[in-house]
Amino acid sequence: MSDWVRQALARIASGGEAVLVTVLAIEGSTPREAGTKMLIWSGGQAGTIGGGALEYQATLQAHRMLDLGPQARFAIQDYPLGPLLAQCCGGRVRLLIERLDARDADWLGQLDRLRAAEQAYEIRTRINDGRLFKSVASVADPTPADGPVTIDGQPAQARAA
Repeated sequence: MSDWVRQALARIASGGEAVLVTVLAIEGSTPREAGTKMLIWSGGQAGTIGGGALEYQATLQAHRMLDLGPQARFAIQDYPLGPLLAQCCGGRVRLLIERLDARDADWLGQLDRLRAAEQAYEIRTRINDGRLFKSVASVADPTPADGPVTIDGQPAQARAA
């Protein structure tokens, strides 16, 4: 399994950025299950969402997002695999494609610490008014340790004000 969290943190620490592709939901036969992640950056990739036309399309979209600059923060894509991409598995996949940069260092760092401590966790993603909000919580503690964090790296309460 690819350690996408450490890869993302390394890209951010070097002043770079990456795009995280997450399989949000599936229907029918699909190459990977919901929750599968793949990290893409200019010149590289870590992980896979199953290869084939789906991964090719997701990779193209990730590179377009990087090319558009920081204003392109996230997209949700719905792919009927058979009709749209001619993949034989024929199911349907919904992807979350999100830019990661220095604004994401807090929640990624928190996630890395939980994983290093081998604690169970959940990544929470909320979309409100066209903004993506991310937080990480230990499953043993259902509230985020540092409070909700937006992709802009500010507490959600401060962002809403």
